[in-house]
Amino acid sequence: MESSYVQSRRVGDVTVTAIKDAVMPSEVELNVPEGVWREAIQADIDGKAVFDSHVFLVQTNRASILVDSGFDDPGSNWDHRWREREA
Repeated sequence: MESSYVQSRRVGDVTVTAIKDAVMPSEVELNVPEGVWREAIQADIDGKAVFDSHVFLVQTNRASILVDSGFDDPGSNWDHRWREREA
């Protein structure tokens, strides 16, 4: 099944499926000048951009592996910062 949320590609004997699991608006925080990143990233006047989050399903003839890099552990400093922004 192909959609804007699920896309698969075959690489040799392996099928890799990207599954979009979140769309998050967030402030762009990079270690490059704003003029540089604004050429590559679409952001609003306040410097917020929308970022997609994906998990990846890797399938072989013998195994299925779900890769979720996540953002951080629940309760981490990043998690607290994100939740404060949502409030």
